[in-house]
Amino acid sequence: MVITAAQDCTVKFSRLAAPVPAQAKGPCLTVATPVWRARPAPIGRGIITQCVPILRRDSGLLNLWDWKRFSSPIYTFQAHDIVEFAWKRAGGNCDLITWSRDQILRVWSLPAEIIELCGETPTNLNRRTSLSTNAGTDYNSDEKNDDLLDEEHEFTKSDTHDSNSLQIKELNLEHRTIHRRKSSTPSTLMKRDELLKKEFEDAASTKHENVIFEQ
Repeated sequence: MVITAAQDCTVKFSRLAAPVPAQAKGPCLTVATPVWRARPAPIGRGIITQCVPILRRDSGLLNLWDWKRFSSPIYTFQAHDIVEFAWKRAGGNCDLITWSRDQILRVWSLPAEIIELCGETPTNLNRRTSLSTNAGTDYNSDEKNDDLLDEEHEFTKSDTHDSNSLQIKELNLEHRTIHRRKSSTPSTLMKRDELLKKEFEDAASTKHENVIFEQ
């Protein structure tokens, strides 16, 4: 099965193993905006779509669909200007990882309800509603514990040149809570904005001489 996204607001499915070209045409999803990317999800019949980034109103949205039921999205993942996204599945749990232009890495933990809507039966592992570390210690999603990220996500300064401005967020879709860790060091973009603001304030405070040209 091949999935293609197009500027005509459609996502089309094609069967490569079809014996004749007439049978190669699969279902077609029509949405309200041009589609930039469409990728299969590792759960059931799930499909993720993202609109063209130039449409700023919806550029931060990822829609999860069931390709057998195109009436409405199963869930909409809303972030700020998503640049890239990928899936992580281990031990029966399924997470969506998104990277945004605001330098925030989000990890969306999918609850059992969403997995069931995609046509897959959740296992005992992914029926949990709380976040857990690899060590097996459970963290209830109602408690704002920043130590969770220290165990599950480790980033060093050698991994990226701009690691000081990196934000990491852990989201649980059932309780809508966020665990975050943010460095206090301003990024290069923030420093540039501060310099531009200072130059603007200096220019605004300068008294300009009025020159009258005689005709």
